[in-house]
Amino acid sequence: MRRLTLFQPYEAFIHQLGPAREPDIDYETADVKSEFYTKIYRHMGGAHQAIDYINLCTKFKERCKKLGLDKSASKIQRSLRKLSSIEGELTGVFPNVTFLRVKVDGSLKKDQVYTIVRNKSYLNTTSLGAKEKNHIRSEDTIDIVKGFVGAYPNFFFEIEYHRLDEFVEQYALIDSFDKYERLVEKFGIRRTNPHFWKSADWFYEKYKHTYPVSAGLFDLNRYKNR
Repeated sequence: MRRLTLFQPYEAFIHQLGPAREPDIDYETADVKSEFYTKIYRHMGGAHQAIDYINLCTKFKERCKKLGLDKSASKIQRSLRKLSSIEGELTGVFPNVTFLRVKVDGSLKKDQVYTIVRNKSYLNTTSLGAKEKNHIRSEDTIDIVKGFVGAYPNFFFEIEYHRLDEFVEQYALIDSFDKYERLVEKFGIRRTNPHFWKSADWFYEKYKHTYPVSAGLFDLNRYKNR
């Protein structure tokens, strides 16, 4: 029996584990990542899964139409689709994780929470700390997810339901930090805002209300005063 050692060349090590085999997937586009996820979505079409009424309908319009998601999406979700189309270097002015509260009637039950996630594209993630030289800013994107994503929110936005379209329009037009500052002045909750802790407490209570078993405290060490 041949013995494997840690000092062997990587290729020889892998060869001894078994013959190399290419994935049996035929890609039709250059965006193999998005196409791969689409294939998974189709393959699992009969299984119970969370439905993405926002990002799927922004990036895969035909698939969204075929599934009938346009008709079943809420007004809030249809409005927020415009934000998920933002991509490239323009995403650099946004925090990595933002909690968005849409005030319907001010209650834990009716008010809605969405998370705005900034997706950063890297050439590789082989090191613990992602190097800026590997960051491909032109490929960065924005996703809008219903509910809470992440335990380290960078910022809070609170918007009255009837002003949601105004918020989205202003958000979508941001192309500089100055415009982002004006948006924050109108809808944002900075650390210096006298209602900061009231807002933080509300998100925590909403988290407990929505996920009573798995909810926990949010870590605000990465919260931006921007």
